[in-house]
Amino acid sequence: MDPKIYIPIIAALAGTLVGALIKELASFYRAYREDHRILKIVLFNQLDVWYEVKRCDTGPLILTYFERIKQRLGSEGASTEQIDELLEKVRPEFEALLRKVKIGEPEKLQQRYQASVDNLAQVDPILAYKLSGKPNLENSQAKLDAYLG
Repeated sequence: MDPKIYIPIIAALAGTLVGALIKELASFYRAYREDHRILKIVLFNQLDVWYEVKRCDTGPLILTYFERIKQRLGSEGASTEQIDELLEKVRPEFEALLRKVKIGEPEKLQQRYQASVDNLAQVDPILAYKLSGKPNLENSQAKLDAYLG
């Protein structure tokens, strides 16, 4: 048999193999980019939830407020003992007042968190299931309700 017959057959097979390899690499890269796009959305949503939780936390606000009161009353001539006694009396009422004031949007936290977990499920379903808290949903809801007052 003439070896010239094999050259076109080998070239066709090599071209098919290279084409299939390039197609697989392109689909892998496309899936990789899509996963990273989804992970960026998840990161944004989680940072947004974290920001809302931080906004709802009144602890730093109370500390800052009391530090400014201490500075102001100290500059007016009040003693440290008088200031501390006054702040201890005022603290419970002030904390109750801040709990009643809605800072941020705590109602939407669970919806945002669940949307983020749903997006993550496209990339890593096992991690999304763990983060969804399905086994401990009632416990998590009770903790969130207790935290938000």
